[in-house]
Amino acid sequence: MTPSRSRRTRGGTVAELAALCLLLAACREADKPDGTVEPAPTPSSDEGQCGKLTLAYDPGKGYEPSAFVVGGIAEAELGCEVVYRKTTSRQAWRLVARGKADAYLDAYGNEDLREKVTGPKGSVTVVGPNGIHGGVRLVVPTFMYDLGLRTFRDLGDTTRIGWGSTPPVLTTLPELRALAEAAVEFSELDYEVRDYRTIQPTATMGDLLTATSFDDSHKLPNVYAIEGPRSLLASRPGREIIEIPESAASGCVPDRHTTLCSSADFTYEKIVSKELSTSSSPAYNLIYNYRLGRKSAGDILQLVDLSGYRFNAADASSWINTHEEIWRLWLQ
Repeated sequence: MTPSRSRRTRGGTVAELAALCLLLAACREADKPDGTVEPAPTPSSDEGQCGKLTLAYDPGKGYEPSAFVVGGIAEAELGCEVVYRKTTSRQAWRLVARGKADAYLDAYGNEDLREKVTGPKGSVTVVGPNGIHGGVRLVVPTFMYDLGLRTFRDLGDTTRIGWGSTPPVLTTLPELRALAEAAVEFSELDYEVRDYRTIQPTATMGDLLTATSFDDSHKLPNVYAIEGPRSLLASRPGREIIEIPESAASGCVPDRHTTLCSSADFTYEKIVSKELSTSSSPAYNLIYNYRLGRKSAGDILQLVDLSGYRFNAADASSWINTHEEIWRLWLQ
């Protein structure tokens, strides 16, 4: 600082500091990314007509019951004309963004799409969590677990854990392929990553879980990377669960099919079109208030399990008919 500047008056210094603070605040405001997510609008007190309500859902994954629970209530209590649109978790973001669906109630991952379609200039509103918690796990036949496949580190000891002369393979679906490849490379495993849909084109998470039990009964070595509700990714007769270290996903590079590039646990979220969130539709109020507690989520996921991971409107009616004291609160 020069001597002439050091002799400025106290008042002048204060004024300059105030101006500097305003300038910095303006810069910080300008530096905010366009993808900053704004809070979801609170429900309107002026209820309009519901009309048509299109709900996207991803079948056979175990986390799709929200669409049918909300849809069943919206149809019976709000007079909505409910349409269910079958899609994938990744495509659902695009459908809501383009106005082809009003809501998707089980959103997760897809960080690249999330950044593009949410925020002040986006066409999608993130409403909040639906109460179901998800994760990614390795699922293995019980016989491999009994042979010593207890942790992620044990995968490299292929002879001991039962691969024998069979080339080791990590099997998954396209949405987790990039994550699986990153985990194999990170741990320097001599495993091929296989897309299960090359074997069964319509395969879902439920099919992978069923395959694990089949493999155990026939002593076929296999390792599956599966995403879904955490309570469904649990040890059962014929299958055991192995956690994937978060560090193993550090090199994941998403492709156009990828939903997750992280093995960290997460919570499924509700997303709606900005048009719905700024309307007076009672359907938005219902979606805004919809959130399952631990017991309610457990009851619904038990129905998912019993349905063979093919949950539908009839299964939702079973829950709705026995839990009125819960969902009535969502209509307030």
